[in-house]
This record gives sequence, structure tokens and C-alpha cells, in this order.
Amino acid sequence: MPSKRDAWLWLLLALVCVVALLRKFSDPDIWFHLTIGREILNRQALPPLEFYVFPSIGEPAHFPAAGYGLLQYLLFSLAGLPALAVFNAVIFAATLYLLARAASVACAGARLIPLLLALSIALWGLNPRFVYRPENLLFLFLAIEFLLLESWLRNGRLGQLLVLPVLTWGITMMHTTWIILVLAYGAYVVDLETRQPRRLTDGPYDFSAPTFSPDGRRIAFIADITDGVHPD
Repeated sequence: MPSKRDAWLWLLLALVCVVALLRKFSDPDIWFHLTIGREILNRQALPPLEFYVFPSIGEPAHFPAAGYGLLQYLLFSLAGLPALAVFNAVIFAATLYLLARAASVACAGARLIPLLLALSIALWGLNPRFVYRPENLLFLFLAIEFLLLESWLRNGRLGQLLVLPVLTWGITMMHTTWIILVLAYGAYVVDLETRQPRRLTDGPYDFSAPTFSPDGRRIAFIADITDGVHPD
């Protein structure tokens, strides 16, 4: 059991992390997620057709980050943008705290200073991805899993692993593509006779929402071709 002094130090560290991890709303994806959440709440169901991404409007669609969008919109409805900022900062701080606790369990007897150093390294590595996107909850769930697994390796209590299926379910509710954790970059067409793919785009960029024109001769898609700038 941590001493009272250590408990206060952890609490102070958590508060400092929350304040330090407050983020501006510079990523336009948050508005997409809020719009999806609003539609789900209004319809009481997932929208059956694409209504937001221009090249695919009116086509059958799926919204893999529906759970995240709904959660963010509920927070926004309760207390506006400050609620989103504080909630996401708490998520980030909790992730770092859980990673530090997992390191503490893995390295039994480690003192606070080395743990703070490990925490600083984790913050440096994760900081670019601490944005208003579904992956911040993925980081939190993974940190919980790391802590549970390290605790199980330390004490051998299988009961601690019973939470893992629940965490997996929670991950898929926030963003279903995390089941695979694979991202393909580029736009391709496939010849149905030879079954050979042909790449239509070039460059290490993110291409999404491809849609054929009515005559089948052209393809429209969204491309993030400028670092840090979203064309939508």
C-alpha cells in the first residue's frame, strides 16, 4: 500500500497532468464526431446512409467511431466545449498514470523518481496523439490492460483478467477498426478478371471515402495531402 505522502504526490501529479494536457480544438475531426453523435441521439439509431462526407453522401455507410461520437456529443450537450476539454485531459492523465502504475508493478520497489522519468518518456511519445480522436480512449483501455497483465504476472490471480473481455468490448464500441488495427494508405482498383490491384495514388498520405462517378469512369476521394491540414 502506498504511503499517505506518496498518495498525495500521485494526486498532485495527476492534477498537474490534467492541466498540462488541456488541448485547443485544432483538430477538425472533433466536429465530425460530434455530428455523428448528434445524429445517433436524434435518430436513436445509427444513420443508415452517409450524410457528412461529401463524395459518399447518400450511399450506405458505417460509422466505426459511433460510440466515441455519441459519448463526446453527450458531454458537449451537458456542458459544452469545456466538458470535452476537461474529459479528454482526464483521459490523457489517467492513461499516463496507469502506465506508471503498470511500470511500478513490473519493477517492484521502484522509487518515484524513476517512475516519473518513465512517465515523462511516455508523455513525450504519446503527446502528438493526445488529440480529440477515438484513439485517446484506445490508449486508456490499453493502459488498463497493461496494468492488469502486469498485476497478474506479479500475483498470478486469474480473476484480474476477467475484465479484459469487457475492455475489448469497450474498445470496439469506441472504434470498430481497432479489432484489426491495420490502416491501408492509398486508393486502388482491382481487375475482376486478373484480380490484380492497381494503385491510383502515390505518396504516404491518408486517402478515404472513395466513390465512383455514375458513369464509372472517375473516382472521387478525400486525401490529406498536406501535413496537419485536412481538406474537408
